[in-house]
Amino acid sequence: MNWSLVANLFFPINDSESEDDIEGIDKLNTDVGGKFSSKITKHISLDYFLIVKRQPLIVDEWQLQNGVVINISYNLF
Repeated sequence: MNWSLVANLFFPINDSESEDDIEGIDKLNTDVGGKFSSKITKHISLDYFLIVKRQPLIVDEWQLQNGVVINISYNLF
């Protein structure tokens, strides 16, 4: 089993073109993601990921993405 957690925080320095009423820390872009991987058999693995992000200068709402990926591999030689 493997897992990972990544968090990225970005603050715009120059947003003079923006006409929004957002001030201070409310401009902070947030991107947090986590992943859990498990090897089921020698050839099959299962991954689950979850991403939570907020980009207030684009859309001032929290966005949630999650998914499941099944990987199948086989070595010919």
